[in-house]
This record gives sequence, structure tokens and C-alpha cells, in this order.
Amino acid sequence: MRQIYEAAERIIARDGYSQLSAQTVAGEVGITRPLVYHYFASMNEIAEGVIERRVAKSIEDLGKIYRVPQSSSIRESLEKGVRALEIISQNGEIFGEPTMKKYAQRSSSEKERVANEQSATHSPKGEETANERTLSKKRSDNLERQDGNAELLLRYVSQVSDVVAPRLQEIMVRDIQAQHRLRIHHLDATFRIAMTGIVLGQITGRLVSRTQCEEILAQILHVENYMSTW
Repeated sequence: MRQIYEAAERIIARDGYSQLSAQTVAGEVGITRPLVYHYFASMNEIAEGVIERRVAKSIEDLGKIYRVPQSSSIRESLEKGVRALEIISQNGEIFGEPTMKKYAQRSSSEKERVANEQSATHSPKGEETANERTLSKKRSDNLERQDGNAELLLRYVSQVSDVVAPRLQEIMVRDIQAQHRLRIHHLDATFRIAMTGIVLGQITGRLVSRTQCEEILAQILHVENYMSTW
């Protein structure tokens, strides 16, 4: 089973979830398709196992941060939080890279194709024709097939945040509130939103530097004024 999971991770990272099948897994491992189905009923079951493995790896890696002694400054607390989010992002990269590549590759060509289709089929009365509805559905189906990794990425972030958000609150907010008398409200929602936004930003390449992540986290926690004194 471990070999199947590892093969699935390679396929998802290299080609995307849309290319995950009993045939591709069997070919990657060097086994028969029936043997794949002997262990797993569906590709979704394999994908869920891959997500669980990535979550477990993040938790294992984060254990090193959790063992770090209590911080003495807001900056150290923020750095600890940013490092935790970097670990989560690194372990989730396999779900993000193929999706971003596909978006980039099809961006300009897709816009041109859609414009041509609309020009050729658009009803002069502004009413959607049967052909237009068919084209719209085909585009939607294509996006769904190509963006399978996006769903896996969201599932990964959701599952890892269930475990990590409470612990991150403890190692960060404990320091900030206890040592600096700063009050932070709605902790659980705050950290889940912060984790989801920053991790997705890192994986998709919209947040490219540690400084950006640190500043955003500081703003979310309302401690950005302290950064000007560093």
C-alpha cells in the first residue's frame, strides 16, 4: 500500500489528479490494475490517503517547532508561526504545482478559444442558444477535470488546519498575550483564516517571500505596529 501511495503522490505532483487512475498507478509501481483495486475501491480513496499522509508529515515536522522553548518577543512568535505555515505549504506543494501550470498554459489560449466560440455561436437576440449551453457545459467539465488538484489542495489545508490551528494559537498567542498584554479575539476563526489564506498563497506562488507572510500574519493578529521597531 505504501508503494501505491508514493506512486499516487508522484502522479499527482507531476501530472495532476486528473491523470490518477488504476492504470497510471499500476504502471508507476509495476503491478497489475486488479492489484490496485484489491487494496483500494476508488481513486478518491487513494487521494484521501495521500492527503492524510501529507497531513501526518506536516504534524511530524511541526513537532520540532512545538518543542521550541517559549519565545520572548512578538517577532520570535511571528517567525515561529511563519515557519509553521512554510512547513504546511511545503508538504502541500504536490497538490498545487500541476494546477498552477495548467492555469498558466491554458490562460491565453483559453481566452482566445472562448472568444471565438462566443463570436461564432452567440445569439443576436442575447438569448443563450442550445449550442452555447453545450459549449458552456463543456468548458465547465474541462475545468473540473483539469483542476482536480485544487480540490485536493483545499481538502489538505482544511484537514491540516483542524489539527494545527489550535496548536499554533497556543504557541503564538500564549506568547503575545501573556508577555505583551495584547488581546486577540476570535482566535479559532482568526487562525483558520490566516492559515488557509497564507498557505494557499504560498503554494500558488502569490506569496513569494517570508517577509510578506510575516507582515500579513502580523496584520491579522494586530501586532503590525511592533514591526516598525524591529
